[in-house]
Amino acid sequence: MAVSSTSVKEYDTATTCGLAWIANFIAYRCRTCAISPCMSLCAECFKKGNHEGHDFSMFRSLAGGACDCGDPGVMKPTGFCLNHIQKHDHPQISPPQRLLAMAKLIIPRLINRMIIQLRLNKPEGSY
Repeated sequence: MAVSSTSVKEYDTATTCGLAWIANFIAYRCRTCAISPCMSLCAECFKKGNHEGHDFSMFRSLAGGACDCGDPGVMKPTGFCLNHIQKHDHPQISPPQRLLAMAKLIIPRLINRMIIQLRLNKPEGSY
């Protein structure tokens, strides 16, 4: 049975967005909601949050960054978007085993292959 991205997202218990971006990405900064002057929001979180009447700016990222929506250490919870404020209120549920089966099969093999590759490419004189 195929697994859709929608069924996987149901079990995403991350309380923060964390979307990472590179240079030239359009992001937002809400000085009304910010606790840290470096707080940034992706467009989706900014638009889904209530920032009406707030002191905010849209900017083009110079070096990259990450969305801080859902992080109470960086911004006030009143500024969280609808996606991330709800996750603080709901209990975390574990995904069914059928969604984890592929990861449990592949991840150990990837780690093993990475260790082998690192051993083959180690510089002379190293441990």
